[in-house]
Amino acid sequence: MSAPLNRRPTLFAIAGLLLLCACRSPGSAPRAAGSGVLLLRAAADGAPTQATLEQAAERILSSDVAFFGELHDNQAGHDFYAALAERVLALARERGRPVCLSLEMFERDTQDLIDGYLAGRLTEQEFLAQARPWPDYARHYRPLVEAFRRAGGAVLAANVPRRVAARIGREGLESGRGSVFAAHGVDLRDGEYKRRFFDTMSAMAGHGMAMSPASLERFYAAQAVKDDTMAESIAEHLDRAPAGTLVLHACGRFHSDYGLGTVERLAARRPELEFVVFSMSPRDSAAADLTGTPPTAEFVLSVPD
Repeated sequence: MSAPLNRRPTLFAIAGLLLLCACRSPGSAPRAAGSGVLLLRAAADGAPTQATLEQAAERILSSDVAFFGELHDNQAGHDFYAALAERVLALARERGRPVCLSLEMFERDTQDLIDGYLAGRLTEQEFLAQARPWPDYARHYRPLVEAFRRAGGAVLAANVPRRVAARIGREGLESGRGSVFAAHGVDLRDGEYKRRFFDTMSAMAGHGMAMSPASLERFYAAQAVKDDTMAESIAEHLDRAPAGTLVLHACGRFHSDYGLGTVERLAARRPELEFVVFSMSPRDSAAADLTGTPPTAEFVLSVPD
């Protein structure tokens, strides 16, 4: 049942909306496929170089897991990632390598629905009516899912259910421990990721949202359970998948930038894996993302606003 329209949003909901905005590009609008995207790659001498889609696809195929960090509402970036995934699938098929698509945008309790749709047991309408897709699924994520459906690849619902994350944001980590869909281990230790998270939330305080230290800790716990759950989902899939399986994981860039978030939590579970991280950035900041220490990612999509 929907909440009454006059009901005030919870602090957690407001904070979630603001953090989501950190993964959105200002003033983005639908564009033709990949138009205006410039792919940049970090270089040893610190000067970013332009890369091609083919070079990016080959780099992905040299890894075990590729992270497609995104600005959630940038259509040009989504179109580029869809084209890149299609190329990776084609090359992997030629080389006999299985590929799995892992998505932040679907929650673990919808895995049976995704599997049913991919196997033809559910129509797309039936699947979407029950799987709680993100509002812009048709434009942003359907091209990825359909590419993997056509290729016979697996699609992984990687994230913790929103209801569990929301409860943790309100009540703390202990409130989510009974969920079979949340990660078994959640890392709340202080570190670079937590510092960046708190810095981001502090910068958003200008939006009129003041959070107490206790509220910030609970909201960080909700963020951490998402990262650990996505990392656990990928690790468990690789445990049961054929040897050599490649995973493409799509997520908001905050979850993978600087090799933090989901990346570092997957590395803790599977230190033998090799990762390649992609990110998106507006045109005026993309180069700076690659020249920092450390760079935001190995590849950055410089996208139009």
